[in-house]
Amino acid sequence: MKSRVKFFQENIVFSNLFVAFCVLSLYRVSEVLLLIPHSQDMCFFILFCSLASYNFTRIPLFFLKNNNYSGPRKWVLNNRLIFCLIIFFSSVASIYYGLKLGILYLSSPLFFIILFYTFSPIRILKIIFPNLNINILKYSIRDIPFLKIFVISFSWTYLTIIIPIIINELNFDIYTVSNIIIRFLFVLAITIPFDIRDLKFDKVITIPSFFGIKKSKIIAYISLFFCEIIIFTLWIYNYLFFSLFLSLLITFEVSSLFIFFVKKDNKELFFSFYIEGLSILMFVLVYIANYSI
Repeated sequence: MKSRVKFFQENIVFSNLFVAFCVLSLYRVSEVLLLIPHSQDMCFFILFCSLASYNFTRIPLFFLKNNNYSGPRKWVLNNRLIFCLIIFFSSVASIYYGLKLGILYLSSPLFFIILFYTFSPIRILKIIFPNLNINILKYSIRDIPFLKIFVISFSWTYLTIIIPIIINELNFDIYTVSNIIIRFLFVLAITIPFDIRDLKFDKVITIPSFFGIKKSKIIAYISLFFCEIIIFTLWIYNYLFFSLFLSLLITFEVSSLFIFFVKKDNKELFFSFYIEGLSILMFVLVYIANYSI
């Protein structure tokens, strides 16, 4: 049993395959809530785009002198060939499905976010122009205080709901905008635990390092509470069926419960599986609720 858990953790979770399915799950939630026709090509695009993006952001680990890491960081350093192959094939697949769907232009903001999240503009310029001698724009997005968590929340929201709204030519009415806000706040809430986990690694100022763990959890609770207020309002005004309202409410309450038990010394699996898996929980509950309508 332990060997199976270890295999799952090292090959599915640490390779970012699991988080890619979590992102995909939120897109499937958008299909249900916004009555978007199911698209297998879109599912593959989101899956491979997420897989490529999350692994691309780990490339700087190769350039760090201190290799005394555990968990995902150690997996990357010990599986460099597999890591590089995952980035290559998932990137190729993302481009293929992006071209097939005709949405590469819509994906370009994500490309620049991932690029500058991983590398500072000056580092990229020096790769292209080795003799360049300037010392500005030396920080990547992740080096800017407080910005990392909001960039992650926006990226998930943009990929899983805003792009689908645009390509399906839906109106940005009260219902769709409400769902966008819910998605952003939900991702923000479940991302805060990861900043708590990374307190011992992060050199940049984050919400937990500035406010402390307890107040950071409160921020997550408030985000989820606003989500609950929004879905309650949508249900009251007949924008949302009760079964879907209940499925989302249960997701937010369970998320709050897991956040309550977050500690910076929790095992990696607690964050990378249980916290991350809350997106899959939302999809499962929404999927079941949709069939009861």
